[in-house]
Amino acid sequence: MKIQFFVFSVLAGIVLCFQVSAQNPIVISEKDVTMSKGDQPAFIVEIPQANAKDVKKSWTTLLQQNTKSKVTESNSEIIIHGAEINSISDNLIDIYSTVFQIDSTVKLVSLFEIDGSFFSFKGDKNDMNIEKTYQSIRHFLQDFATKEYKNAVKEELKGENRELKDLNSNLKKLVKQTESYQKDIKKNEGDSLNTEIQIKSLEIDRVRKQKEIDSKKESMASLGDDKERLIVAKKYLKNLERQRKKIEKEINGYREDIVEFQMNNIELKRKIEENNKRKIEILNIIDKQSETVKKVSDKYSSLE
Repeated sequence: MKIQFFVFSVLAGIVLCFQVSAQNPIVISEKDVTMSKGDQPAFIVEIPQANAKDVKKSWTTLLQQNTKSKVTESNSEIIIHGAEINSISDNLIDIYSTVFQIDSTVKLVSLFEIDGSFFSFKGDKNDMNIEKTYQSIRHFLQDFATKEYKNAVKEELKGENRELKDLNSNLKKLVKQTESYQKDIKKNEGDSLNTEIQIKSLEIDRVRKQKEIDSKKESMASLGDDKERLIVAKKYLKNLERQRKKIEKEINGYREDIVEFQMNNIELKRKIEENNKRKIEILNIIDKQSETVKKVSDKYSSLE
């Protein structure tokens, strides 16, 4: 059993459009198609934004409601015998259908066999029974398609809200990161200031130590040839010079620390500037995304 939609012939061109939104109408058209039981009249529903897999699952569930019959499938043709759909007919209905995806639209092709014959949309509309069945099938399909479209829009809204949430989360992280950079800058400035104080204190020690060295050198000049006293004096002088070099080394180390603090702050300020630019970009994107969420939300509300 295979519905050959590529060879259907158009015997009727009545098109019913249920305008759910300006861009995405649900369209129900009526055409004869070639299927497992030959050329038969069918209703073709176009559901925007839908996913064929989801539509097929929902359609199967709907057809099996209030009936012991189960849907079967053969060569892409979805079949149920003896479906109970009181809104269409008091009699059991055999329904043949197929679902396929075309870009972002799902097409549902359905054929309704009632009392052994396929319902024809070409029937006499002056016949109240035919007109009632015709309108019932149309509304049955419209209600299903609207629900599926609504579900698709709901998923779209969820996705857009997730994207908006991610953007706000990224913005929050960016702001937090910037605040962390600013704290690091203040810490570096404080550490640099404390290091300057340490250097000034060490400079005083270095000057004092240099004076001791100069004084020791002067006193050694008066020792003459007293070798023993000279040996002791030289040893003491060497220790003083070692202490001075240690102080100078500490001073140089602190100065290197100050340079590192300054370089770190330059880099941190550069990162803050980049973050501020990125923040503006994200805020603009958030504004646009918020507009998108509102549009999709309005579209969803219009389907209520």
